[in-house]
Amino acid sequence: VYSVSFTPDGRTLLSGSADGSVRLWDPAGFERAAYAWEHSWVNSVAVSPDGMTAAAACADGAIVMFDLD
Repeated sequence: VYSVSFTPDGRTLLSGSADGSVRLWDPAGFERAAYAWEHSWVNSVAVSPDGMTAAAACADGAIVMFDLD
């Protein structure tokens, strides 16, 4: 795991990993969802202030934006 970020409401944690995935977790540690794209590892994850959109920055220079709803 290279990066983590909480949603503004604190109900979901995002993690970005060397396997190129972004995973969504609840605070108790249960995985809610997993996303993977055709890019290299995820260096950073961020969540918009309204908690509806997230972004993942990949080592190959790609930035992936996705909805959290």
